[in-house]
Amino acid sequence: MNVVYDISVLSSVYNNNGHRTGIVRAITNIALELSMRKDIKLYFSATRNIEYMRNCFDFVKSTKAFNAVDLFIPRKVKICFSISRKLSMLQKSMGLLGRSIFVNKAFLFIKHRILLFCEKIILSDQKYYNQSINNINVYHSSFDSLSQDKLMPGSKKKFVIIYDLSPVLFPQFYDEHAVDVMKNIYDSIDKETWVLCISEATRKDLIAYNGAEIDPSKVCVTYLAASDFFYQSNDTLYNRSVLNKYCIPNKPYVLALSILHPRKNMLGVIEAFFELIDKKGISDLHLVMVGPSGSDTLNILDTISKNPRLKERVILTGFIQDHELAAVYSEANMFVYPSFYEGFGLPVIEAMQCGVPVITSNNSSLPEVVGDAAILVDPYSNTEIADAMYQIYADEQLYVDMSIKGLAHSKKFSWERCVDDIVGSYRKSMADEN
Repeated sequence: MNVVYDISVLSSVYNNNGHRTGIVRAITNIALELSMRKDIKLYFSATRNIEYMRNCFDFVKSTKAFNAVDLFIPRKVKICFSISRKLSMLQKSMGLLGRSIFVNKAFLFIKHRILLFCEKIILSDQKYYNQSINNINVYHSSFDSLSQDKLMPGSKKKFVIIYDLSPVLFPQFYDEHAVDVMKNIYDSIDKETWVLCISEATRKDLIAYNGAEIDPSKVCVTYLAASDFFYQSNDTLYNRSVLNKYCIPNKPYVLALSILHPRKNMLGVIEAFFELIDKKGISDLHLVMVGPSGSDTLNILDTISKNPRLKERVILTGFIQDHELAAVYSEANMFVYPSFYEGFGLPVIEAMQCGVPVITSNNSSLPEVVGDAAILVDPYSNTEIADAMYQIYADEQLYVDMSIKGLAHSKKFSWERCVDDIVGSYRKSMADEN
């Protein structure tokens, strides 16, 4: 089976050294699993524009695991991209001279002209796509709209992954542009489109949003999973070295991991934490918040600065590298994730895979994902969140039981199973055609 998998988001994020969000982790792991399938001939593409396509080429060439994956673009364009990549490497090798204003402008001009030439080839070389269309069984968008695009190959079946519908269900958490972008993705789905939703909750949300425009029988569920670098780390010395790096004290701590965005309710975590230590008179517990800045950062910093007790007990680490996260998870007393809405909620499975008791919301996909292996709370009730924290803090046996149950539950999810479900949907789409 020949599959074109669009990685526009992945190539741009990695090219710009972006943070590895849940969506990026999902796209990466699905790409890895698809590339290892013997029953799949995988191609990558990037349909947003010619620069994204070039980024895709650079990403594949610089990522060893994907070196064997071909790109769905004409051979002439690949040669041009290769020249552009070698020019970038040459400029880098020139050191300070390569970064000088004149030399940098010269390289940028040449590479820009190469991109323009490539775009002309793409627009004119319909022969390549016309010959290739008959050999492509599936075009799979990992994020972007399926509306017709000059850089998108034709194919027999078109698939798109929908991660959640938060921008239309909670528009107050997003700017107008972000809402419009996501609406365009949802609205591009028609009755011929096959949709992969990452939870049954997301599937129901999508059908409720535009069920009249889509075929519910073509909306499938495929669950995500935690990456292999999330594991229960028992190496105390290594764990401590990582915690020291991020100024995390050698004391019990509650862990919260998320971008500082209003939908993630990190402000609620801080308020619940303060309620806990204030009412129960707890002197040793800390709150460690891991994740990049977001639109709620100023509110969070303001809340902490106004309370001297919080300034001493809340640690904001910022972004932490993937390979260090297992240590931070494994040393935590509990993981708190009271999001207002999630399409899946990857961090709760990551925490369970590291053996950490989980407290999360009783809404959207989260009860479906965690089953009976976590404590569910109302994210709008700081008291409920604080009470759940106290249960785990005060009851050592509960901590042990939840750790064991979470580890067992996390084994129900794997990227192999995820891609098995995806490929099963590919086959179902072709069987329906026959």
